[in-house]
Amino acid sequence: MAGHTLPESSIDKPDGRRQFRHGFTLIELLVVIVVIGLLVATLLPAVQTARDSARRTHCANNLRQIGVAMHHYHDAFDRLPAGNVTRSAGICYGGSPGSAGYPSQDGANWCIALLPFLELATLFDRYDSNDFNEAPQNEFVRQSQLSVYVCPSDAGASNSAFPAPDRPVRSPSI
Repeated sequence: MAGHTLPESSIDKPDGRRQFRHGFTLIELLVVIVVIGLLVATLLPAVQTARDSARRTHCANNLRQIGVAMHHYHDAFDRLPAGNVTRSAGICYGGSPGSAGYPSQDGANWCIALLPFLELATLFDRYDSNDFNEAPQNEFVRQSQLSVYVCPSDAGASNSAFPAPDRPVRSPSI
């Protein structure tokens, strides 16, 4: 075989056989990548399910904490906290007896009343119960984002504000 050159990937042995160097071909590499992709694709739903389960557990724990705080409030005051305390009956936040955005004269609601029982007494101490919720001195407490009142699976839970400035307050329909 004079004049012929062997490819660089082969080596002649003394017995006349050729020995080829071993390595991955492009097809073998693509097969490995596809197999890894399939494994990842089958694991992603399991990871998502585990995350959803963790969110549900966290939300249930939040509800449990609120329930325990309600019981502690009842033990301390022999009644449950009021849903809302208003000094101006019939006027809702944003409602107007003459002008848009007329503030109500709402006092502390159950969310604020439970703060000391949710280990948030320092936040409760910043609330001035002699003034209305909408008063400037109560703005910090009113707009504080408390993780105990938000479930992680709620859409937009990470950027919610209380009350939400872009959503009107509506009364629930019965």
